Amino acid sequence: GDFYFLADFKLADIPSIVKKELSLIERNGFDGAILHLFPMGLEEVLNDKDNISLDVFGLVAMSHPEARLLDQHFGDLLEYSTRLSLSGVVLPATKPELIQKARKYLPPRYTIISPGIGAQGAEPGAALKHGADFEIVGRMLTMSRDPRAVAEKIVEEQRRWLR
Repeated sequence: GDFYFLADFKLADIPSIVKKELSLIERNGFDGAILHLFPMGLEEVLNDKDNISLDVFGLVAMSHPEARLLDQHFGDLLEYSTRLSLSGVVLPATKPELIQKARKYLPPRYTIISPGIGAQGAEPGAALKHGADFEIVGRMLTMSRDPRAVAEKIVEEQRRWLR
């Protein structure tokens, strides 16, 4: 279709529950879902492509400053992500050094999506410049009085960064 619907629920539970949640998300028309990788034990769930055809993105770092524990295990979570049948990972636009490290480490087929644009301080295009494939700009649009004008400005800024 023309649109891609990503369930940004950051699932984090025991594997059997995550499997049920992913199934429900897929049945409700979503194309992809984000889940936390820190609980581990997700191999059986995510490698079961007969039951889950949803794109799954693993969160390996977060943009808020109190996410120190995740940051301390960035390398472990990134390595773990490569053992799973993921579509990609979630890395904050506010931490471009992590995006660069991940881009060098991950297989080329992995998609990097980056939140933190606007509301959390990163400029549109900054994550793309450092290796992300997509930027999540939700609040910039949903909190705007003129979403179309904001979307056009975001695209303009992204193009500026990529020149």
